[in-house]
Amino acid sequence: MRSYFLAVLAMVLFGLTPVLIKYVQANVYTIGVVRLSIAVVLTWLFLNNKVQLKGLKRKQWRALILIGLFFSLHWITYFLSIKIASATIGIVGLSTFGIHLILFGWIAGTKIPRWYDFSAIALAIAGNYVLLPALSFENEDVVGLCVAVLSAMFFAVLPIFQQKNKDLNNATRAFGQYAFALVFFLFTLPWVQWDLGSHDWWGLLVLGIVCTFGAHTLWLKATTELPTTFTSVIYYLAIPMTMVMSYYFLEERITTNKIIGASLIVLGNLMAIVFPILKNYIKKDQV
Repeated sequence: MRSYFLAVLAMVLFGLTPVLIKYVQANVYTIGVVRLSIAVVLTWLFLNNKVQLKGLKRKQWRALILIGLFFSLHWITYFLSIKIASATIGIVGLSTFGIHLILFGWIAGTKIPRWYDFSAIALAIAGNYVLLPALSFENEDVVGLCVAVLSAMFFAVLPIFQQKNKDLNNATRAFGQYAFALVFFLFTLPWVQWDLGSHDWWGLLVLGIVCTFGAHTLWLKATTELPTTFTSVIYYLAIPMTMVMSYYFLEERITTNKIIGASLIVLGNLMAIVFPILKNYIKKDQV
């Protein structure tokens, strides 16, 4: 029961993340550098005994560098999408990562798409179409959503690298992800803002401590102990969380288009998760 509670708490924090990103006046480079710096320090301090960096092979170092690279690309595009459009647009666009996983599996030849996979892709495309008021790149929501979908693509690459490097424990992969992502973000130092208000620094501290180290640590523990079906489905709880919090704290309007569009995208992702599970259960019953 405790693990289920931790999973739900992690989702609340994930839902808060885009709201805080939109709230602070800091640019995307500042948010990335500060969040990652805090995450690296806290991960090292609290998980030092679990981080196994000594004796890593060149192949494993290369894997950690690639994980850090794609994580940094995911973050910078995710932050940009929120700043360009809104917290809701950012997280809804990011939620298409499940559809990207289907496409990557198809391209790699590891999974042949079924009818429900194509249905999931169609629903996600329809959801994105409904979500937008007008298909014009002069519209900030259109640009923000496109950037968020790009972020989801980078996000979908991460599980592929994570699964290929299961020989590294969770703490080592988490530390490598944060540390090497920080290395890539350090190239943006000339554009980092240091002259910020106190409320911005408090927001960045909450983002770094609570929404990065706290949420990801809770999520890592929950996904280790709970069935993958539960964690895959509950991930989408972050979308209504963000919508509600952005409505109250950022005064973002919750339009009918946003609700329908988000629902279609979530439904598409859930189809991709649930139908294969049902198919396996049916096969077992028939045997």
